[in-house]
Amino acid sequence: MSCYKAEDFDYVAQWITTLRFDYIETVTMGRFICRNETNNDYCYYACMAEDYHILGGSVYDDCLCTSDEEYILSNLTLASYCYIPLGTDCSWYKDCFQRQFSCNDTRIGNALDFATTFCNIYLQTNKNISNHGRQWINLVRKCLQFSILKHLRPWRSLSCSEVEKSVIDSHSLCYIQPHKTLLDVSICQLVASDFFQVFWTIRSTLEQSYNSTNIFIDTMFNTLKNCSASFYQTVTFGEDLRKFDLTISYTKAALDRRRRSVLDDETTISLEIVENIATKLKWQEKGVLWFSQLNSNSSDNLSTEIYIELFLANRKTYDLNAVNITQSVDLDAVVDELRNSVQQDSLHGKTDDISFKVVSVKGCLDSKCETLSFKIIASQTESSEFCLTNVDRFNTKWDQTKVGTVIEMACTGNYTGTVSRLCGTGGQWKEPDNSQCTSVAIQNLQKQASMLQNSDNTVSIVNDILNELNNLTSEADDLRSGDMATSTAILKDISEHVARNTAAVSDNQLE
Repeated sequence: MSCYKAEDFDYVAQWITTLRFDYIETVTMGRFICRNETNNDYCYYACMAEDYHILGGSVYDDCLCTSDEEYILSNLTLASYCYIPLGTDCSWYKDCFQRQFSCNDTRIGNALDFATTFCNIYLQTNKNISNHGRQWINLVRKCLQFSILKHLRPWRSLSCSEVEKSVIDSHSLCYIQPHKTLLDVSICQLVASDFFQVFWTIRSTLEQSYNSTNIFIDTMFNTLKNCSASFYQTVTFGEDLRKFDLTISYTKAALDRRRRSVLDDETTISLEIVENIATKLKWQEKGVLWFSQLNSNSSDNLSTEIYIELFLANRKTYDLNAVNITQSVDLDAVVDELRNSVQQDSLHGKTDDISFKVVSVKGCLDSKCETLSFKIIASQTESSEFCLTNVDRFNTKWDQTKVGTVIEMACTGNYTGTVSRLCGTGGQWKEPDNSQCTSVAIQNLQKQASMLQNSDNTVSIVNDILNELNNLTSEADDLRSGDMATSTAILKDISEHVARNTAAVSDNQLE
């Protein structure tokens, strides 16, 4: 590290550092070309270029130096390798970066814990992660180191808040494009199994400090969700990975001002509630991993509701640390317990500062929770009565449920949609509402009918639709109310088509 006068900066002296070219290439996304032809691995890098991405003009005050100044090993506070890392030494965060900054801000320490954990995953990856996934992990861990390396320059003077912001901001960018030329090496291009093994391993490793490191786990997950095209847009939840939408009501206790300011952060509140639920349902002991995000919220001064996305995963499947686990968790049983606890109005609890109750839960089959496996709304009454377990004529099983509770379940058989049912007064089940259940076959006919105006041979198509609809609806005992509504919509489409194209329709069809 020495002082250098460059022509591009009107020979005003500024600090320069001899750095690895792969570092310069990464942090500039290939915009900087090394002019030093004597050594392909190292290159001189000016302060203005490293700090401000400026390659000519004025030199800012924090980069200025006098021509006889230099930093040599004897007057540096860190070991020499700290200033020129390869990006693959996971101990660099503790041995170099953390030693340089004695900030009491725990978020910096949490960020470095997260980055160290991510770095170490490359050493843990096995044949279950693809070569493309391993390449992404390796490039991201280098990018995370390189993106904050400039803060170690001895002429820099940064506040703890500036360091914290830089560390946090680096994560999302590194996930999306950790290398300038390998555009397909991105979090947006990962396959589901690669992403979730990395994600859940980090979540498991940081379990003891999950609440404090959640911002970085959140950033990783949100970066994936914000990709315009990724597996997450079309992922189907089931088997070893489940998703739920929870609605939770809670009341805050009277607190002193210091603690009150902490609990005004609804992310903190949601994390405390989910941790309480996990303890109550013994997810850790069962080998279940969990992760939650605050979805949206509305509140008043005394009582509030929050909406939480909850994800559960089989630790044996996704945690790279779980090499000694031989028995896989039965996630179906875990989901049943969660669902039944809400049905029976027993999923409530207290922390030191909060009383809460889960008032509804949806089992999501897709990332936007548009397709459900079930939906349960807990009873708002104080009744102690229950409706007993029941199986209806369409073979939908309704578990024991508290009076006043509405349940939605996925329609059985070759049907789409959900069926709902209320546990009524006196512990008597009301009739199921099948108005949202439609057979796949009748839905296909509806699609054909809606496209009649774009078809040429409409006589044949209308005839086929009517014959097939007659066959499907002839057995009234098998029909559900959703079928009737959809059949009516089909006949309406056909009648409108006939009204516009009478000449193209046969007399038999008109009848």
